[in-house]
Amino acid sequence: MERKDIVLNNGVTMPPIGYGVFRMTNLEECESAVVQAVKTGYRLIDTAAAYENETAVGKAIKRVIAEGIVKREDLFVTTKLWITDTNYEKAKEGFQRSLDRLGLDYVDIFYHHRPDPNTPIEETCLALKQIVDSGKALYIGVSNYSFEQVKAAYPIFKELKVPFVLLQMQYSILDRTVETSGLKKFAHENGLAITAYSPLAQGLLTDRYLHGIPEDSRMNRNLDLKRERLTDELSGKIVRLNELAQARGQTLAEMALSWTLKDSDVASSIVGASRPQQIEDDLKINASFTEGELARIDDIVLTKER
Repeated sequence: MERKDIVLNNGVTMPPIGYGVFRMTNLEECESAVVQAVKTGYRLIDTAAAYENETAVGKAIKRVIAEGIVKREDLFVTTKLWITDTNYEKAKEGFQRSLDRLGLDYVDIFYHHRPDPNTPIEETCLALKQIVDSGKALYIGVSNYSFEQVKAAYPIFKELKVPFVLLQMQYSILDRTVETSGLKKFAHENGLAITAYSPLAQGLLTDRYLHGIPEDSRMNRNLDLKRERLTDELSGKIVRLNELAQARGQTLAEMALSWTLKDSDVASSIVGASRPQQIEDDLKINASFTEGELARIDDIVLTKER
């Protein structure tokens, strides 16, 4: 893996590739996948109360520790508080339920999963502070916050002396919202790091859709990835990106994942592979790009076809 670990603003080093368990509803499969991921080399495990699989993740962690594969301190475990638990009274209870399901004494990062329109941001920040003060969550992050919401939360966390270190946001070659919104620039200027989720754009930036829509794909089943998203224009872009990846000696997925880690503003990328080979392949990172390669990627993705 050709990518140095990033040191966060609190001096903590974060693994560059994380294993995420979003949509893993079969708990036995989830447990097995997490065990396989740790055996393969993953050290960052990302879950959430809303995923309803913290129990399986906890069992997997217990197994790999019992088998002597890792120690608890070797792992970077993150989970998230759902919006129904974001007020001051409910947050501590919601966090403790997550901790109990995981079977852990602490988590490394505790995220607020998404903003709650019914709870003032000041109250959410205070709720997260009490969790960190308990010693059971080492650091705080937020997920799916807009630029304006991050700007509002940042000075509150700073005043409360909360170790606010991470923004978990959707970010990929195809989705540049964190850049165009100004969020990435703000994070850079204020010592915050970004964790990218969906770096493979829900599978679009893999070889799955190079030749149309596979029968067994999420898109074919018309789930969260709708068929109409794969336009002729997007299909052409994916093919050209794949050609560039091959010229770099990578698969499209390897290049897409590497791209998110090309600079130190992104501390880690979260992948959600389920097949053993895919779990292994997602660790093959070469985050060194020439200026010409980066310009070519931008030209492919950002140029509108006429």
